Amino acid sequence: GWKKESDGSLNDGGYELVSPKLPLLDIARIEKATAPVREYIDASSDASCGGHFNISRKGVTSTDLLKDWKGFAPILYALYETRLTNSYCQAKKWTEYFRYPTKYSAFYIKNSNVVEIRLFSRITNYNTMMWRIKLMQTLLGDAGNNLNQFLLKMSSKESKLYKLLREQYTHERIKDKIRKAALF
Repeated sequence: GWKKESDGSLNDGGYELVSPKLPLLDIARIEKATAPVREYIDASSDASCGGHFNISRKGVTSTDLLKDWKGFAPILYALYETRLTNSYCQAKKWTEYFRYPTKYSAFYIKNSNVVEIRLFSRITNYNTMMWRIKLMQTLLGDAGNNLNQFLLKMSSKESKLYKLLREQYTHERIKDKIRKAALF
Protein backbone atom coordinates (compact mmCIF):
# COMPACT_ATOMS: atom_id res chain seq x y z
CA GLY A 1 0.00 0.00 0.00
CA TRP A 2 0.85 3.63 0.33
CA LYS A 3 3.52 4.77 2.78
CA LYS A 4 3.81 8.04 4.60
CA GLU A 5 7.54 8.34 5.31
CA SER A 6 9.68 10.90 7.04
CA ASP A 7 12.45 12.50 5.01
CA GLY A 8 15.46 14.38 6.36
CA SER A 9 14.94 17.17 3.83
CA LEU A 10 11.45 17.97 5.11
CA ASN A 11 10.51 20.36 7.89
CA ASP A 12 8.71 19.35 11.08
CA GLY A 13 5.44 17.66 10.28
CA GLY A 14 6.43 17.05 6.67
CA TYR A 15 6.33 13.64 5.04
CA GLU A 16 6.91 11.90 1.77
CA LEU A 17 4.00 9.96 0.28
CA VAL A 18 5.22 6.82 -1.49
CA SER A 19 2.91 4.85 -3.74
CA PRO A 20 2.86 1.10 -4.11
CA LYS A 21 4.18 -0.33 -7.38
CA LEU A 22 1.67 0.60 -10.06
CA PRO A 23 1.58 -0.28 -13.75
CA LEU A 24 2.28 2.96 -15.61
CA LEU A 25 0.06 2.02 -18.54
CA ASP A 26 -3.01 1.06 -16.48
CA ILE A 27 -4.75 4.37 -15.75
CA ALA A 28 -7.81 2.66 -14.22
CA ARG A 29 -5.65 0.85 -11.67
CA ILE A 30 -3.74 4.05 -10.87
CA GLU A 31 -7.00 5.96 -10.36
CA LYS A 32 -8.34 3.20 -8.09
CA ALA A 33 -5.11 3.07 -6.07
CA THR A 34 -4.94 6.84 -5.61
CA ALA A 35 -8.60 7.37 -4.62
CA PRO A 36 -8.10 6.61 -0.90
CA VAL A 37 -5.10 8.98 -0.61
CA ARG A 38 -6.23 11.80 -2.85
CA GLU A 39 -6.45 14.25 0.06
CA TYR A 40 -2.74 13.61 0.75
CA ILE A 41 -1.84 14.02 -2.92
CA ASP A 42 -3.66 17.38 -2.85
CA ALA A 43 -1.95 18.42 0.42
CA SER A 44 0.17 21.55 0.63
CA SER A 45 3.87 21.41 -0.09
CA ASP A 46 6.74 23.80 -0.66
CA ALA A 47 8.91 24.38 -3.71
CA SER A 48 11.78 22.23 -2.38
CA CYS A 49 9.68 19.08 -2.68
CA GLY A 50 10.03 16.70 -5.61
CA GLY A 51 7.64 14.32 -7.34
CA HIS A 52 9.86 11.38 -8.19
CA PHE A 53 8.99 8.50 -10.52
CA ASN A 54 10.56 5.05 -10.17
CA ILE A 55 10.29 3.10 -13.39
CA SER A 56 11.13 -0.47 -14.31
CA ARG A 57 10.17 -2.84 -17.09
CA LYS A 58 10.12 -6.57 -16.68
CA GLY A 59 13.15 -8.20 -18.29
CA VAL A 60 14.97 -4.89 -18.93
CA THR A 61 17.94 -3.69 -16.88
CA SER A 62 17.94 -0.20 -15.48
CA THR A 63 20.97 0.63 -17.62
CA ASP A 64 19.14 -0.39 -20.80
CA LEU A 65 16.03 1.52 -19.69
CA LEU A 66 18.00 4.69 -19.17
CA LYS A 67 19.87 4.31 -22.48
CA ASP A 68 16.48 4.33 -24.25
CA TRP A 69 15.54 7.63 -22.57
CA LYS A 70 18.37 9.71 -24.01
CA GLY A 71 16.10 10.97 -26.80
CA PHE A 72 13.52 12.50 -24.47
CA ALA A 73 15.70 13.48 -21.49
CA PRO A 74 16.27 17.00 -22.92
CA ILE A 75 12.49 17.45 -23.07
CA LEU A 76 12.21 16.72 -19.35
CA TYR A 77 15.12 19.10 -18.75
CA ALA A 78 13.26 21.81 -20.67
CA LEU A 79 9.95 21.17 -18.88
CA TYR A 80 11.55 21.15 -15.42
CA GLU A 81 14.53 23.45 -16.02
CA THR A 82 14.28 25.13 -12.61
CA ARG A 83 15.11 21.75 -11.03
CA LEU A 84 18.33 21.17 -13.01
CA THR A 85 20.60 22.89 -10.49
CA ASN A 86 18.70 21.77 -7.42
CA SER A 87 20.99 19.78 -5.13
CA TYR A 88 18.45 16.91 -5.02
CA CYS A 89 18.19 16.31 -8.78
CA GLN A 90 21.16 17.77 -10.63
CA ALA A 91 21.49 17.27 -14.35
CA LYS A 92 24.68 15.57 -15.49
CA LYS A 93 26.40 14.75 -18.72
CA TRP A 94 24.57 11.71 -20.08
CA THR A 95 27.47 9.29 -19.61
CA GLU A 96 27.86 10.26 -15.95
CA TYR A 97 24.45 8.80 -15.09
CA PHE A 98 25.94 5.40 -15.95
CA ARG A 99 29.51 5.84 -14.71
CA TYR A 100 28.74 7.65 -11.46
CA PRO A 101 25.16 6.89 -10.42
CA THR A 102 24.29 9.10 -7.46
CA LYS A 103 20.95 9.45 -5.77
CA TYR A 104 20.79 13.22 -6.14
CA SER A 105 20.90 13.39 -9.91
CA ALA A 106 18.10 13.95 -12.42
CA PHE A 107 18.17 10.28 -13.43
CA TYR A 108 19.32 7.74 -10.84
CA ILE A 109 20.02 4.09 -11.55
CA LYS A 110 18.56 2.91 -8.28
CA ASN A 111 19.30 -0.78 -8.68
CA SER A 112 19.61 -3.37 -11.44
CA ASN A 113 16.08 -2.85 -12.73
CA VAL A 114 14.78 0.52 -11.44
CA VAL A 115 15.55 4.04 -12.63
CA GLU A 116 14.34 6.97 -10.56
CA ILE A 117 13.50 10.20 -12.33
CA ARG A 118 14.05 12.96 -9.78
CA LEU A 119 13.57 15.91 -12.14
CA PHE A 120 9.90 16.40 -11.48
CA SER A 121 8.93 19.16 -9.11
CA ARG A 122 6.42 18.54 -6.35
CA ILE A 123 3.07 17.11 -7.24
CA THR A 124 0.75 19.90 -6.22
CA ASN A 125 -2.47 18.01 -6.87
CA TYR A 126 -4.05 14.91 -8.34
CA ASN A 127 -4.51 16.46 -11.79
CA THR A 128 -0.82 17.34 -12.00
CA MET A 129 0.09 13.79 -11.04
CA MET A 130 -2.20 12.33 -13.70
CA TRP A 131 -0.80 14.70 -16.35
CA ARG A 132 2.74 13.59 -15.52
CA ILE A 133 1.72 9.95 -15.73
CA LYS A 134 0.31 10.63 -19.21
CA LEU A 135 3.49 12.48 -20.13
CA MET A 136 5.63 9.51 -19.09
CA GLN A 137 3.32 7.10 -20.93
CA THR A 138 3.69 9.20 -24.06
CA LEU A 139 7.46 9.60 -23.81
CA LEU A 140 8.11 5.99 -22.88
CA GLY A 141 5.87 4.83 -25.71
CA ASP A 142 8.42 6.36 -28.06
CA ALA A 143 11.52 5.48 -26.01
CA GLY A 144 14.49 4.79 -28.22
CA ASN A 145 13.60 7.63 -30.60
CA ASN A 146 16.19 10.35 -30.98
CA LEU A 147 15.74 13.93 -29.83
CA ASN A 148 14.90 15.20 -33.33
CA GLN A 149 11.99 12.77 -33.55
CA PHE A 150 10.69 13.98 -30.18
CA LEU A 151 11.09 17.63 -31.17
CA LEU A 152 9.10 16.99 -34.35
CA LYS A 153 6.33 15.46 -32.24
CA MET A 154 6.42 18.43 -29.88
CA SER A 155 5.95 20.79 -32.82
CA SER A 156 3.25 18.85 -34.66
CA LYS A 157 -0.21 20.00 -33.60
CA GLU A 158 -1.55 16.57 -34.57
CA SER A 159 0.77 14.56 -32.32
CA LYS A 160 -0.23 13.09 -28.99
CA LEU A 161 2.75 14.75 -27.31
CA TYR A 162 1.85 18.23 -28.58
CA LYS A 163 -1.79 17.82 -27.52
CA LEU A 164 -0.70 16.71 -24.05
CA LEU A 165 1.68 19.65 -23.70
CA ARG A 166 -1.12 22.04 -24.75
CA GLU A 167 -3.02 20.97 -21.63
CA GLN A 168 -0.32 22.75 -19.59
CA TYR A 169 1.35 25.22 -21.95
CA THR A 170 0.49 27.79 -24.58
CA HIS A 171 1.73 27.25 -28.12
CA GLU A 172 4.40 29.92 -27.52
CA ARG A 173 5.61 28.17 -24.34
CA ILE A 174 5.85 24.87 -26.22
CA LYS A 175 8.00 26.58 -28.86
CA ASP A 176 10.21 27.88 -26.04
CA LYS A 177 10.47 24.38 -24.54
CA ILE A 178 11.42 23.00 -27.98
CA ARG A 179 14.24 25.55 -28.26
CA LYS A 180 15.48 24.73 -24.77
CA ALA A 181 15.29 20.97 -25.34
CA ALA A 182 17.39 21.39 -28.49
CA LEU A 183 20.01 23.27 -26.45
CA PHE A 184 20.09 20.65 -23.71
